[in-house]
Amino acid sequence: MTHEIYLIALVVIPALIIYIFGVNAVYLFFSLLIGYLLTNLLPGNVNRLVNLFSSSNFVHVSQTYDSKLVILYLPVVLTFIFMIKSVHGIHKLINLISSVCFIVLAIFLTLPLIKTNQVSFLLNNNLFHQLIINKSVIIIIDCLVILILLLLERFKKTNSKKHHH
Repeated sequence: MTHEIYLIALVVIPALIIYIFGVNAVYLFFSLLIGYLLTNLLPGNVNRLVNLFSSSNFVHVSQTYDSKLVILYLPVVLTFIFMIKSVHGIHKLINLISSVCFIVLAIFLTLPLIKTNQVSFLLNNNLFHQLIINKSVIIIIDCLVILILLLLERFKKTNSKKHHH
């Protein structure tokens, strides 16, 4: 039961942070995909790229996995900072759906980049094993939900413009 609590906390806590700061999770989702593309397009140069932008006295990333995590999450962190208070009112509740989609994708993309002993609580979880087995289906559903929410956002803006004229 303790492992299930960790898994639930792994999803709920970031979702609450996104909710409290009012960040549009659709943008976080796409920023994560950008980070993922960068980690895969720059495999030989990831360490050099990260070390180029970091002060040698402050941060030095020497392991490939650590630098890939930095590249994966740099677009997300920047998007989070720039998109604070971008969602208001009832839309913050709807944004929780896209927050969960973002977090689930983040978990799936992060797992291969961290050491097994750091996530043993997840690997010993039956629910998590079911999620891993169905990872492709879950990611497809996440993408469809994000696209539907994006379309709804577009229709909402189109309809609000028609009512103001």
